[in-house]
Amino acid sequence: MSNTPEGTPEGTPEGTPEGTPEGTSDKAGEEDMVCKTPHYEVMDDTNKRALKVMVEEGVDAAVKHMFTDQETGRALSYAEMRLCYG
Repeated sequence: MSNTPEGTPEGTPEGTPEGTPEGTSDKAGEEDMVCKTPHYEVMDDTNKRALKVMVEEGVDAAVKHMFTDQETGRALSYAEMRLCYG
């Protein structure tokens, strides 16, 4: 007998939808869902780019993106990041 939650195939990580190969997701569907929110339409281009990074590459990549000056590659302070992204 296994210790997996009921209905979860043995060896499938919790939270991974059955039928979705491990390490993959529906990024296009996620981006479409985010872009249909009422807030997306009023976002500036800087925030839209950061959101796109988050959807396509994950939260860690988005944080790295937001703390990096996109023109120079220089690391931003917290205050500078907040000026750009609110």
